[in-house]
Amino acid sequence: DFVIYLLAAPHILIGQQRDCEDKSHVDILLFADDILPNHCFFNRHSVGGPIMLSPCKDAAVTRNGEAVKDDVQLSSSDVIGLGKHYLFLFRDPLASVRKEVSGATPEPILSVAPWILCLSPPAAPTIHSTAMIHCIPNCTDLWGLTCKQSQNKVPPFLTSPRGHILTLNYNAEDEDRIVKEIFAIEVGSSIDGAPLTVSFLLTLCLQYVSAHLHNSDLRRLLLLIASHVQSAMWEWTTKIAAVYPGVKGLNPKDLDVPSLNEVISGLRPLVVWMANSLELLQFIQHQLPLILEWRNRKEKGWGVEEDWEDAESKEVENLAMLELHLSHVRSASEETMAVLEEVILLAFQQCVYYITK
Repeated sequence: DFVIYLLAAPHILIGQQRDCEDKSHVDILLFADDILPNHCFFNRHSVGGPIMLSPCKDAAVTRNGEAVKDDVQLSSSDVIGLGKHYLFLFRDPLASVRKEVSGATPEPILSVAPWILCLSPPAAPTIHSTAMIHCIPNCTDLWGLTCKQSQNKVPPFLTSPRGHILTLNYNAEDEDRIVKEIFAIEVGSSIDGAPLTVSFLLTLCLQYVSAHLHNSDLRRLLLLIASHVQSAMWEWTTKIAAVYPGVKGLNPKDLDVPSLNEVISGLRPLVVWMANSLELLQFIQHQLPLILEWRNRKEKGWGVEEDWEDAESKEVENLAMLELHLSHVRSASEETMAVLEEVILLAFQQCVYYITK
């Protein structure tokens, strides 16, 4: 299963509470037989400081495949093994900030749009203050994920290769026309040009609405995008079926059977829409929750340099407010993601079908 654990408190205990009379408080419960009642601790001694992993006596703990017996400082992307059945990927969003402060070269921070970043980091890193660990599989639902954005810092928006924030502002009443014009862009048939233009412009629209307009506007835009993507995919599927109407009865010995290169060229629009759907799915899953939380913190005027008691109390309030915001758009986002997943699967199935036939 995929689970995210936020390391928001200064001391986190991981273990298995086997004895009902055991009064020790376990923050993260695991249920394998080789997990001890007190297995290990995650400690952070100051806000924004590094996370220390402290194994308990006789506990099976590894970091990047090596056994851990004493306290060790964790770094982003460390793989932590607990017993024989649990693997976690550790993420510390403040790591790059600490490297920059210490004079080291910060790790590249990639936004959701690799075609616009060209694998270049933005000029100023986005600051988070809540570290997290999560299981190894790729994320399928990040609506519960929160990472604190510092007050008056760079928002989690798309950036150019030089670090400039990319924006697309428009009036709400013009949204239908703008979305129609975006979907009217011919990116499927031409080999030249930018095939991910549609998803890039749509993510800019989602970015603007989620940061500046109402939740109802965001819900509407999500459902509008889902409808247009589904229609575009169905249109291209119908066109390709019309080009190869008798594909089931084709005989390879027939002279009019299209070549493999011709079939692959004809399937390019499906692949382009599959790629655009993947980009939109990535943005909605990973980036949209961060933008909503950044907006929530900006409206509250919260920073990250606070005492632990204040930080913890505000974290609880922030989680409650963020959950309220997400609850208003969750159904629309889940429906949109379901449509995008269907489009991706359909495009893949159609490509395999026509190529193998």
